[in-house]
Amino acid sequence: MTTYNSEQYLSDKLLIPVSGNSTVDPINSVFLTFPNSDIASLINMEVKKRFAVFADEHNALINTTADKMLDIEDIRGDVDVLKKQQQDLFQIELQKNKNLSILLSFGALSPEWNGANCLPFTFPVLQKAAAFINHKNLRFQPDVFPTGRNSVQFEYEKRNGDYLEIELFENKCSLFIIENGVEKEFENYFIDSAVELINEFQSRD
Repeated sequence: MTTYNSEQYLSDKLLIPVSGNSTVDPINSVFLTFPNSDIASLINMEVKKRFAVFADEHNALINTTADKMLDIEDIRGDVDVLKKQQQDLFQIELQKNKNLSILLSFGALSPEWNGANCLPFTFPVLQKAAAFINHKNLRFQPDVFPTGRNSVQFEYEKRNGDYLEIELFENKCSLFIIENGVEKEFENYFIDSAVELINEFQSRD
């Protein structure tokens, strides 16, 4: 049996005590013998070294796992945002289709549907109103109402009492707004400007 002192000890082999002052190398199954005074200190040193390596690898694994978990949370957050956007778009499309159906029904109203002086709806007015509902930048669909003046009225009303009304005629667009108790009225308003105003109005608390 071969005997080594501490200087000859091969530190890359994990030694397991067997009995007395003998140890076994599990890799090569070689029995090694050390002086009694060296065995405990050598094994303790080796265990500490191996444990330090294990601890470093373990901490690195934990940090890598934590980083991956953060990435997963970021992805999950992005998915939730996209899901909310899709739900919002779906609701807008539902309301848009509903408003177009309502608008189509105006063309079927009988003459003098709202009194003796009521004007029937003409195709250009309904076409203009449909273009407004389908406007690519309109983020909030209105409530839609017919009038007896051959015009279509769009309304937005908030819980705090603020109110916005747009009336589309064949050749003009008028706008009426109540915000913070202040009334304003505009004539000959452009459709694009009206859509921008609606988005701003609806976005304010």
